[in-house]
Amino acid sequence: MPLRLLRQLNADMGPDFLLTMAPVASAMLGSGGNGLHGFSQKEMDDQATDPVRPNGKLVSWYNAQFYNGWGDSSTTAMYDRIIEEGGWGADRVVMGVLTNPGDGGSGFVKLPTLQSVVGTLGARYASFGCAVGWEYWAAGTGDGIQYPWQWVKALGDVISGFAKDQDPSGDVQSPPPASSDDTTPPTPWPSAMETLESVGAGHWDSLRALNMTSGDTKAAGDLLGIGQLIDGILQETEDLVSGVLDSLPVV
Repeated sequence: MPLRLLRQLNADMGPDFLLTMAPVASAMLGSGGNGLHGFSQKEMDDQATDPVRPNGKLVSWYNAQFYNGWGDSSTTAMYDRIIEEGGWGADRVVMGVLTNPGDGGSGFVKLPTLQSVVGTLGARYASFGCAVGWEYWAAGTGDGIQYPWQWVKALGDVISGFAKDQDPSGDVQSPPPASSDDTTPPTPWPSAMETLESVGAGHWDSLRALNMTSGDTKAAGDLLGIGQLIDGILQETEDLVSGVLDSLPVV
């Protein structure tokens, strides 16, 4: 269906009409992909082509979500994996970040760290797609910045400085080594994730189910078909807490 929609939009609007998509960052990993949509982003992209388009692709670029457990913008690790394992061109992968902590359950990165990460990626990939923020109106409120445009300018100054890392021949100088940090991105509901994974649920499946149920462990377990196991764990936890409370002296 997404492929049919892209093709129809292309036919109706023509090649000058930009088409972009905004998948979760994990959906850009490998051929299988892990996300909310239930299909392989890479397999779809391989078919979504048109020679008239500037890069031969119907989708000009992807604004990938690097927060709420689907990715991490505090280091370059997740972006590097998408390029290396996913096989994407850096010009087609934009790092989607939170501009303030109130617009997401997890994954907000303060501006100094984000500037460092964006600067490193800009040096590492000559065609780096840069970053996109969600959302503009409250940008900078988590960094003590008064106006949204100031947050945009602070990050934009780093992006505009990429050209300074090129020598006169136009070749990018040797980039810093890739980060060895390959930890799992932080999630909005760590304890619920731990509970689901403890009974064998996959990491991305657990995250998807919790996102769909607003962090309700039991409801997420039901979606994953492991509701009875989760009920048992929750009951054991409740009994343990009750036992501790009953053992406390009455004041």
